[in-house]
Amino acid sequence: MAIEVDTLAEKAYLTKLASGLGLTPEVTRHIEQMVGLQPV
Repeated sequence: MAIEVDTLAEKAYLTKLASGLGLTPEVTRHIEQMVGLQPV
């Protein structure tokens, strides 16, 4: 991944991006698990 999601602003950006791409929360969680993102 190009960035480390370690702030609420970065998490908000990725949430907005996922929404704009039409990704469901389930798909988003799966992607986050695949790349090893930890909850902020």
